[in-house]
Amino acid sequence: MDLLWLAPVGSILALSFAVYFTLFIMRQDEGNEKMREIAQAVRIGARAYIKRQYMGVSIFFIVAFFILLAMSFKGYLVIFVPFAFLTGGFF
Repeated sequence: MDLLWLAPVGSILALSFAVYFTLFIMRQDEGNEKMREIAQAVRIGARAYIKRQYMGVSIFFIVAFFILLAMSFKGYLVIFVPFAFLTGGFF
């Protein structure tokens, strides 16, 4: 039995559920004033945390890219490997 259709259908289904739940959550009321203050504090903290995480991951990817680039110049790797690693980091 050919199951090649399963991955695209599953992906579309998963993305559809993600969009539905995102829209559902965004339509909900944030609550009273105290709840909005707490939500704002959580947003600020989450943004600071994500910014810090992205900074650490970015430094790792830059260092690893240059190590892989040096290895490709020495002939240990094909020149496409460091660039494939870097583009993979964006996704």
